[in-house]
Amino acid sequence: MRSLRHPYIAGIVLAASLATPSWAQEAAPAPAPAPPPAARGAGEAEEIVVTGSYIKGTPENAALNVDVTSLEDLKSVGAPTIQEMVRNLSYTSGNISETNQFQVGGQGNIGVSTINLRGLGSARTLVLFNGRRHVPDDTWGVDVTAIPKSVIGRVEALKDGAAALYGSDAIGGVANFITRSDFEGIEISGAEQFIKGSNGDHNVSVLTGWSNDRLHIISALEWAHRSVLTVPDRNWALRPWNENLEGGWTAIGNPATIFALPTFAQAADPYCAALGGALTGAAPTSTVLNTCRFQYTYFDNLTDKQDTVNAYGEANFDLTDETRFHFEYLYSNNDSDYKTSPSFAPQSNTGPDRSIRLVTGPNGEPPHPGFVAMNAAYPGLFPAGTTGAFVINRSLGVVGCQGQINCRETGEGETFATETVQTRVALGVTGKIFDSLDYDLSFAYSSRDRSQNAADMFVERMAFALDGLGGPNCDQSTGTAGAGGCLYYNPFSNALPGSVVNGATNPGYDPAVANDPDLLKWLYGPQEFAQRNELKVWDGVVSGVLPWELGAGEIGWAAGVQVRLEEYDFDVSAPTNLALTPCPFTNPRSLPFNALTNPLGLGNITQTAWDACLAGTAGATGPYAFLANFTEEHTKRTVYAFFGELNIPIFKMLEAQLALRYENFGGDVGSTVDPKLSLRFQPLDWLTLRGSVSTTFRAPPQSFLGGRATGLEFVIPAGSFKAVDTFGNPNLDPETALATNVGVILEWAGLYASLDYWRFDFQDPFQTESQGQLVSRYGNFNATTNPFGADCADGQIGAATPECAPIRAHIFTTPLPGGSTNGPASTIQRVEVNFINGADILTSGLDFYVQYEFEDLFGGVLAVGGTGTYTFEYTSDDFVDIGGALIRPGGDFNGFLNKNTAPFTPKPDLKAETFVKYTHGIHNGTILGRYTTGYTDAIPSLPNLAKVDSHFVVDTHYNVALFEESTVLSFSVMNLTDEKPPQASMNLNYDPFTHDSRGRMYKVGLTYTWQPQ
Repeated sequence: MRSLRHPYIAGIVLAASLATPSWAQEAAPAPAPAPPPAARGAGEAEEIVVTGSYIKGTPENAALNVDVTSLEDLKSVGAPTIQEMVRNLSYTSGNISETNQFQVGGQGNIGVSTINLRGLGSARTLVLFNGRRHVPDDTWGVDVTAIPKSVIGRVEALKDGAAALYGSDAIGGVANFITRSDFEGIEISGAEQFIKGSNGDHNVSVLTGWSNDRLHIISALEWAHRSVLTVPDRNWALRPWNENLEGGWTAIGNPATIFALPTFAQAADPYCAALGGALTGAAPTSTVLNTCRFQYTYFDNLTDKQDTVNAYGEANFDLTDETRFHFEYLYSNNDSDYKTSPSFAPQSNTGPDRSIRLVTGPNGEPPHPGFVAMNAAYPGLFPAGTTGAFVINRSLGVVGCQGQINCRETGEGETFATETVQTRVALGVTGKIFDSLDYDLSFAYSSRDRSQNAADMFVERMAFALDGLGGPNCDQSTGTAGAGGCLYYNPFSNALPGSVVNGATNPGYDPAVANDPDLLKWLYGPQEFAQRNELKVWDGVVSGVLPWELGAGEIGWAAGVQVRLEEYDFDVSAPTNLALTPCPFTNPRSLPFNALTNPLGLGNITQTAWDACLAGTAGATGPYAFLANFTEEHTKRTVYAFFGELNIPIFKMLEAQLALRYENFGGDVGSTVDPKLSLRFQPLDWLTLRGSVSTTFRAPPQSFLGGRATGLEFVIPAGSFKAVDTFGNPNLDPETALATNVGVILEWAGLYASLDYWRFDFQDPFQTESQGQLVSRYGNFNATTNPFGADCADGQIGAATPECAPIRAHIFTTPLPGGSTNGPASTIQRVEVNFINGADILTSGLDFYVQYEFEDLFGGVLAVGGTGTYTFEYTSDDFVDIGGALIRPGGDFNGFLNKNTAPFTPKPDLKAETFVKYTHGIHNGTILGRYTTGYTDAIPSLPNLAKVDSHFVVDTHYNVALFEESTVLSFSVMNLTDEKPPQASMNLNYDPFTHDSRGRMYKVGLTYTWQPQ
């Protein structure tokens, strides 16, 4: 077992004591809240306890870098969804909340929303619900879509390392969602959001509360619907190839790109451009226009259909005057559909399964009828002596889907269904013992089940279909090409009646060689998997005061123990299970022809490749053309923690908080001791200085330690998405960080202002090797992306060098004539990466907030101000692979798009908000201006896309309370001037991690509240 101890804590820290869950607060004194992101309510005097400590009775105006967003704040800005609220917070970046199936960090997360404090990674933000943990996903942290918006009383964000109090996962901060436990009555709310090109978003909720002398119960039921907004609904999202080479364009389409054999001459399909493709060369200036490109994002959505049902119940029962029992139950079901291309591109573009014949083969194989018809109709299209072709294509393109497994409507893209179910049960008892000690005992169980039903083409079935042995009524083992129910698949444009992309009819369509609809359906099979995360947490905390006092008051203390049981299961269907179905070819007829042992062999795979696949050394990717198979995982572990803290009023102006936590993960992970020191100094009534310094620790998530997962990333030299296989690493060490915060608060008459400097210094952070960096290192010399200067492909200057050897092990290319095993970067099929303890990271910046209130201005209160986060740096050491081989020099990634630069997401320097809020009786109006600075794309597809422009939008909100304030009408216009998101060299032509694609939106809301007198 490894024991990790931090040798010292350096720096001055100021901090406040922060608090127990709302249901355990009883009558403890409470500090004044830090101001929320938007203006505080006029004359707001409520005092609340803020997240960050287990000690009750902390002094007023205790201070830490905490942001509080109250229910009234949310109402004043149109009651946004939790996803919208999180995205708009100035101190978050790289959040998952929008459709983004193309960039690392967004793939596979349709319907998911996370909180990413400081852009450190959402898994480094601990999300609490009523002060208790909720089950996270190993990679992305807690999915907050499960949290019912109607029951949220406030959200508290501790923007500082908090492992000393809360343990692993709080390495970057804490977000605590606290319920309206004291609500009584009935509240019915509904809202409709109008979005151009969409059927709009709408939600309905019912909240009830009831109490007597000892029992208080609240319950809530809510439903939210998000409608589809397609990519073609926004003209800026669908741009020609020569405006953005990465704007959803691929060289693998349908119509196809054709390479004649044996010369490998590239032929242009005559109807590529007419049917909506782009007939291009390797670059916009190229004069060789023989690549038929396909814009797959035509079939995608900017927002996908989502339906979410959340139910919540909470009961608080006073067993005695000093003992309270708490119970809560949460259920959430999120059903999401996301649209994608009608078919995926095959990983292998020049393998045996991609070839067709123009002449009779050596074993009597007949020529392909579609090929023969194409050659006859367009003399000179193929060079003289052509015997066959490699056809670089996908099974379906400009015609859309044609009724295969997940085709909802003919002519559209495929629809993949995802369901996420989250449940939570928590119960606890709080009270006093010996009249002086407070105790808090609790248990919380939460689970998250996520399933997805995808589909993809089977490699072997396409290989058979190209040979005329396709279709559900063909016996692939003994059938005859093109006869007896055996069908040909035709990859040429003469099989296409027209295009749904531009509505064109194909004058070259030949019904005699068109593809049979049953054949197209037969080519596809389902890929299904289910993931389950489960968390059980036992907490016990005792707090009180020491029997002696300092000059400024009593010394508060708290101590506790926590036990967590974490379980992770990942199950897949048999065709999707790598252990059960490792190879793309399974039928003996796919093996090479042998007159004795395999007289019907077609040679879809070589004997060498077949042997390697069975041995698991190469090619063991499963049966699908694009999506790779998975390995199942089943893991569990128990974590034990002991912690304590002191709140020491040294003298009237100076207060200190000390915290210490021991956590043991068992096995190879070991244990850690994390301390935290906080200081608060208030020399004047209007001036407070604060600061904190702490060490933080995060154990490797269980899914990082083993198994294999496959994502799809755009590989620039290959011009299309390729499979990236990520392997677990049982040798991962924990990641650690030193977190520092120093700040100042000014309060003078109507002025409130705060400024905080923060810094996180990470060591051994969990990262995945970046495929973009590996591919750049593998490819040709480039002063920006590959300053090493050696191409690692076979036959190139670096192929035999020690520097290239480890890089070549990550890259798998299409086998080329001559036996090349590591071909040019343009022929990459797959990239293998690993979870590693990556490059150390240092990030720092400033949080600022200022507000001034003008009392009694024309009978009301006017508040003006602004808030924001400015990041100074996000520097990384040199990037290396799992064996320590240098991949790319480090540097500062702040202010960059960081596309294909795992583990980083876009990091704009400044994210800020200004506000003007006026309250007059029953009227409340707010104007918000939200600004994000521009940032740089280090590797744009075109020079004019090297800069992602700054962005400024204005939101307006108006609320009016009617019928003795029982009914509130709200009207909002978001993005008042209909600003487009800045163009970026990304698949959807904008950065979905940072910006909103929807444009101007109108929202109308109605809330009726009845409360007993």
